[in-house]
Amino acid sequence: MKKIIGICMLSLLTVAVNAQDKKEDRKKKSKSRVERMENMTPDQMAELQTKQMAVDLDLTDAQQKEIYTINKDQAVKRKEQMAKWRSMRNNDERPSRDEMIKMRSARLDEQKAMQDRMKKILDDDQYAKWKKMQEERQQETRRRMGNRNK
Repeated sequence: MKKIIGICMLSLLTVAVNAQDKKEDRKKKSKSRVERMENMTPDQMAELQTKQMAVDLDLTDAQQKEIYTINKDQAVKRKEQMAKWRSMRNNDERPSRDEMIKMRSARLDEQKAMQDRMKKILDDDQYAKWKKMQEERQQETRRRMGNRNK
């Protein structure tokens, strides 16, 4: 009987140790993904994003050129924002509540402007598919952000 209890406890301990290792591996992988993105130039980001959209939405050459311009503008803004957040994090600073509200409002304004620009460039089917992809991406981000706090 003691042997059975000992074996059960040893197996539980092994499972617990293995679970901890996997969690750390996921953190290392996610950091490397962020580091890879930080090392990319806005041109590289825009080019990859535009190519992915061309594959997903079957874009024409004219559409690709217009969307590349949009993606590059966004990539430049994203790089600037990442640098700002990194410097704040390094200085142990946090934005005030009013600043957070202003940033969220500005982000929503940018999203609306992006939707309007994409509606002008894409046809109805492409726009519907793009909109669905955006919603799926937001849900995935929310899911990951929710898991980060645990």
